[in-house]
Amino acid sequence: MGIAYRCDPRLGCTFVVWHGDVTPAEFRAHADRMFVDPAFPPGPNLLADLRTTAADAPGINGPALREIGERWTAKARVLPNMRFALVPNETWNSTRRVVKKEIVTATIEFGVFDDVDRAAEWLGADAAAAAKILDKLRGTLLTG
Repeated sequence: MGIAYRCDPRLGCTFVVWHGDVTPAEFRAHADRMFVDPAFPPGPNLLADLRTTAADAPGINGPALREIGERWTAKARVLPNMRFALVPNETWNSTRRVVKKEIVTATIEFGVFDDVDRAAEWLGADAAAAAKILDKLRGTLLTG
């Protein structure tokens, strides 16, 4: 279905939702949009909710994971130090691979969490506000 994001300067966080069968082309389009958005990043935090992505995102395979890693590694060179909180679904082990092997930078600290509340807490963000933003983003993906 796709990827949606929102830069929230009040919370100093970029919120990202992946939903459904995300393809490499959708990731590329998302990265191209977000990386040139003058509002990105609004602060030092990013919370990515992957809980409703299809099981292990079948289109996001080895080459696509390397591309995700390369794009973020390149972008990290011009970003301030950041913290990324990732909330994958139970079967999306690819998240751990990207974090451990594909993104090579000392300027991004990663955390992988089982739920949005813990991820938001780690970032120092209001969990209720974060959940509301993520739900709205998911709603935009569902309604097109």
